[in-house]
Amino acid sequence: MKKSRLEEIVRKVVTEAASEGKFQNYAKGTFASMIKLASTGGNKNTPPFSSKPPGPGKSGPITEDFEVEYDEGLYAFTCRIIISKNRGGDKLQTFSELRAIDDITIIKQVPHTSEENEENYYSTLEVRFIPQNLSDPKASLRSILAEMDDVAGVVSVSYEGDLEKIIS
Repeated sequence: MKKSRLEEIVRKVVTEAASEGKFQNYAKGTFASMIKLASTGGNKNTPPFSSKPPGPGKSGPITEDFEVEYDEGLYAFTCRIIISKNRGGDKLQTFSELRAIDDITIIKQVPHTSEENEENYYSTLEVRFIPQNLSDPKASLRSILAEMDDVAGVVSVSYEGDLEKIIS
């Protein structure tokens, strides 16, 4: 392996780690705010309970049902990608380079969509991302698709639609 190729791989890995770190810092902040809220007290599912728990290791009775929606600013879309077997890295290396693109948090293959022939791999991907500008996720989508198309080994990327906001 040539030194220039090794440098290129190391830069891609560092870029990918930095983008994951951005999300981890965001998640750390939301966890800290959750702990702050829980420490205020008066929460229904904290001791003392009005009745004893059912046994050792079991939780107390549930006193209310509620559903929390949490908006992370996370979006997802699907795309069809063609990866060359003859240029760039192999399929896994190409996926690693795609994950290093700014804003992308997760890339995964949709099950049962992979095909290959003598020259190319074909896959449908689900891509999740947090846009730089939360008020305009479509701008980040266009930027991501263009950057995906520029990755060595990618023959083409076609957006299949389904831009959706993920709320957990």
